[in-house]
Amino acid sequence: MNGKSKLEALVNAWYGYTLFAALVNLATAVLGSGFFAFFTVPFVIGVSLFSFFVAWAIGKLLLKRSGLTRFVILVLSPIALLLGSFSLWRFVSGPWSLGAISTAVLTACGVWMHLRSLRTLLDRNVKAYFA
Repeated sequence: MNGKSKLEALVNAWYGYTLFAALVNLATAVLGSGFFAFFTVPFVIGVSLFSFFVAWAIGKLLLKRSGLTRFVILVLSPIALLLGSFSLWRFVSGPWSLGAISTAVLTACGVWMHLRSLRTLLDRNVKAYFA
């Protein structure tokens, strides 16, 4: 696999994660808000659309060989890994609830995606694609 196809696979994985997170957050908003779902559901939809836009914009920049975007992701992903891992540890050691479980699943998927991003962006073929 060449560098561009690895980046395309990473961007598509981020689209999938963003869609999964949007669906889980939407279900949580509908089931957990009761009367206030009228306000929370449009807010969740708006935040989800913004997340899709951010994933699309970063993906486009990476595919256009933006070294600055690659550098920023290489700096921010380890921070997200540490914070996400800490959050998962707090979940495991704290009280459990249905809402906490759904949040932990999303956090674990996010940690996995940041780890995948790091591995992809540090790959030899991807480095050569940016050179």
